[in-house]
Amino acid sequence: MYAVREGLVRISVTDGRAKTANLRRDPRLALRESVKSAEVV
Repeated sequence: MYAVREGLVRISVTDGRAKTANLRRDPRLALRESVKSAEVV
C-alpha cells in the first residue's frame, strides 16, 4: 500500500518482511501505478 501526499510517496513496510530488508540493503525502488477505473478522484 502506498500514498502520495504533497509530492511524497509513502509506502507501508513492516520489520521482518523481505520488502523492508531489500529496501534497507538497496534503497532504490520502482513504483508501478495502475488505474482500474476511468474515474480518478
